[in-house]
Amino acid sequence: MVFVCPAGGNQTLVGVVTYDSSVHFYNVSKGQAVAQMLVMADTSDVYAPMSSNLLAKLSDAREQLAELLSSIPGMFAAAQGPEACGTAAIEVGVVLCTGTMKGPACTMSN
Repeated sequence: MVFVCPAGGNQTLVGVVTYDSSVHFYNVSKGQAVAQMLVMADTSDVYAPMSSNLLAKLSDAREQLAELLSSIPGMFAAAQGPEACGTAAIEVGVVLCTGTMKGPACTMSN
């Protein structure tokens, strides 16, 4: 899922969250050469670790986000089992965007 948090002007913030039996966050902050994955295995108590690093300005991280989004299908190609954490992933996205938005959040998934 990609969470888009409108913040006005060119300050739009974007975060990427994936899930299978765990929720995966990606640090795509400015200065990171490659997106860093953080895994939340316990989905019964959702939280957003390092929330300031999990949302990046779209204008600063466009290239990194494109690379991350193109690599995700390959990262999870061998994953099997139920995708039981979708609700937790959405909850985390809401937590990430809370306090940063000047408009409605947008979530996209495939």
